[in-house]
Amino acid sequence: MRYRVTTYLTPSGNKLLVKLPDTSYGEWIIYENEIPLYHVNCFSDFPADKKIMNLLKDEEKTIESILTNINYHNQTQFSLAQSHSLRLQVESELQDLNLPPIPLEYLEKI
Repeated sequence: MRYRVTTYLTPSGNKLLVKLPDTSYGEWIIYENEIPLYHVNCFSDFPADKKIMNLLKDEEKTIESILTNINYHNQTQFSLAQSHSLRLQVESELQDLNLPPIPLEYLEKI
């Protein structure tokens, strides 16, 4: 899938930010150690995405609380993109990235 990948210069070095279109709803890019790994789309047919949708809708959780639970139970460091207040855009381009959904086994203990 093609994503807009923007490189920013921050006080701690270059950071990549994968942007979804402004019209995207119920979608997030999940990072680990500031590297984009997964694309969550609550309206897809993937079992993990459906489970996340159920957690958001039925249990009224937030995507942040879901990631916190995943991190606690699986010793991961998943996060959403972090915005740096001091940043300078260096480059922005469309790139083909393979960002699969979060593996279902990460969601089993939640």
